[in-house]
Amino acid sequence: MKYLASFCAGLVLSFTSIALHDLRAGSFPLGLVMALLATFFGVRLIRQRWGSVRVTLVAAAAWVLLVMRAGTFSAGREILIVGSTVGNAFIVLGLAALIAGVLIPSK
Repeated sequence: MKYLASFCAGLVLSFTSIALHDLRAGSFPLGLVMALLATFFGVRLIRQRWGSVRVTLVAAAAWVLLVMRAGTFSAGREILIVGSTVGNAFIVLGLAALIAGVLIPSK
């Protein structure tokens, strides 16, 4: 049950990060910063909640799957993560934040 809950938490975390990543305050990519922080601290929270790296990896896999799906064209030729500087930075830095959140041990 905790694996299913972790998978769902990873999907919710990914969805909110995707929705936030393109928000801008003037020329500053505020949404990108918020999405990266949400990804890092969300994965840390999942690890603290269930206390297992395996469960955290399930949430990370859900995050990656949804980001991959959002970065590809759908049936209506719509895309959620556009191949702009912010979109590319979200994918690369989001994956780095995800890996850091999984690998940094909690106290």
